[in-house]
Amino acid sequence: MSFDIFTLSIVVSGLSILGAITMYSQQHILFNHPSLGRWVLGGMLGSLGFVAMLFYTQLDEWAIFLHTAGSLLSFYYLYLGVRVIDGHQETGVRATRTDVLMVAGYLVISWLVRDNVGARYAFHDAVAVGLCLFTIHYLWKHSIKGELLEYTVALIAYISITIAFAGRFVLAVLGHFSVSADHPYNDVLFLVIIFWVCGWVFGLSLILHKQRQRMFEEQLMRDELTGLLNRNGIMKVAGDWIEDGTPFHLYVLDLNGFKQVNDTFGHMKGDQALQTYSKLARDNLPHVAKIGRIGGDEFVILSPYPLDFKKAALKYDLSIGDVPVTLDASIGEAAYPTDGDSVETLFLVADDAMYIQKYS
Repeated sequence: MSFDIFTLSIVVSGLSILGAITMYSQQHILFNHPSLGRWVLGGMLGSLGFVAMLFYTQLDEWAIFLHTAGSLLSFYYLYLGVRVIDGHQETGVRATRTDVLMVAGYLVISWLVRDNVGARYAFHDAVAVGLCLFTIHYLWKHSIKGELLEYTVALIAYISITIAFAGRFVLAVLGHFSVSADHPYNDVLFLVIIFWVCGWVFGLSLILHKQRQRMFEEQLMRDELTGLLNRNGIMKVAGDWIEDGTPFHLYVLDLNGFKQVNDTFGHMKGDQALQTYSKLARDNLPHVAKIGRIGGDEFVILSPYPLDFKKAALKYDLSIGDVPVTLDASIGEAAYPTDGDSVETLFLVADDAMYIQKYS
């Protein structure tokens, strides 16, 4: 069984371009996820490598060079996109230097091995397998975090292409491509590449759908004015901790004299004061503590251990225009499970304690 290399190159390059266009539309129409730019670039570079093979008779060794380099750079940028989803987004001079070195390395070696089929396949497939294994690692991490459905398709596609490239690498090392690239294994590899491109694009669509869903859910849990958790967000965190059996402390805070700030400076300046106070409070709390605004000038803090508000005081000096203003809060506390076994009960206990402090 032998396939027409020209037709297969058209199919693979067309699918790669379609995948890149899909990612581009996702980026500019739906939302600007940092992974998408890398995936678009990876798709375009992969398609470039196969388009070059369509003009092999005209480009000769340049077609081989572009095919090898484009393929490796495609895997490299797809891998970087998956790293971003996992939270590894490097920026600045270090990231730029790494990119330049990696790209330069791929280009130089791809050029050096262009005339040696066995060396070219061995180099390409070894690097591709390494990049694919790293990508599989990050995809697997997410699949075992309860996102198995969204990542399974992409994971299967990557496992398939990794096995296929590993097989050709072994054949190249054993000398099966010492004379030419005409080998039945390449026909199989082309079919796997087609499957990989289709599976990867479909898998990415599922992953991005999950990312958008998570973003929308996150927005529903955030207070629009301050960026803190809102009531829904606080209730969810507290409910999760109760469900896990995690002891924690719930604090209800009510700002003292904030009505006077609104009456004196207006609600717009009052909102700015709330934003400033919220940022100061969040920045001065332990990182394990969760703070939310549940309405007006009322806040809630959740912490797995008791907080000493004498040391981490929620009293801050602000400036509204040129006028100095001091904002502090009355605080009520409730502890789970000592003061109650439900979020509602803890809120009632802490709220009562806060009002006792406020008006005593």
